[in-house]
Amino acid sequence: MESGDEVDFIMSEEQNGDRKASFADIQMEIGSESEGDSDREAEIREKIAEFAKKLPWIETVDITTRSTLTKEMINNDFDRELQFYQQAEKAVQLAVPRLLSLGIKVIRPSDYYAEMAKSDGHMQKVRKRLLKIQEGKERQEAIRKMREERKYAVMVKKEVLQKRNNEKKQLMEAVKKHKKGMKQQLEDMLNNVKRMDLEQVD
Repeated sequence: MESGDEVDFIMSEEQNGDRKASFADIQMEIGSESEGDSDREAEIREKIAEFAKKLPWIETVDITTRSTLTKEMINNDFDRELQFYQQAEKAVQLAVPRLLSLGIKVIRPSDYYAEMAKSDGHMQKVRKRLLKIQEGKERQEAIRKMREERKYAVMVKKEVLQKRNNEKKQLMEAVKKHKKGMKQQLEDMLNNVKRMDLEQVD
């Protein structure tokens, strides 16, 4: 048991030694990198100086507009996007007149056709597919309308039959009442005749 513990302890000591050595290597690498950073810094400063050169505006076409972005807008996606849109719109309103004053056309001519990114064959396939999808939708719409019309026709037929049955029922009840009334009248007439006959006999 003890020998096992000793082995574990020795292994952990070795691992710690390895870790310390690798940490020292990393520190040396960082130190060598920091020496090279001064060279990089000089390169970065040169690049910044290049950017700072006074080029004609047409070379950069940079426009700066004031942003009215507030802290409340940061968490509101809609307001933030609206602010970006308005900022871009202001930039366009400033840039377009400036470009036009320099004689640069900004509006595409009506007869201008850009080269297609896709081949005509591919676009024909896309067109056929879109037409097929459209036809499928139209067919489904027609089937849906037919179903609705059929349901409506069945409903109307049912209502007509119900109305006819109600009318027939009412007519039968009226005939029954009429027959009953006629029968009563006939019985009354017969009773009257019998009474008259009896009176004459007496």
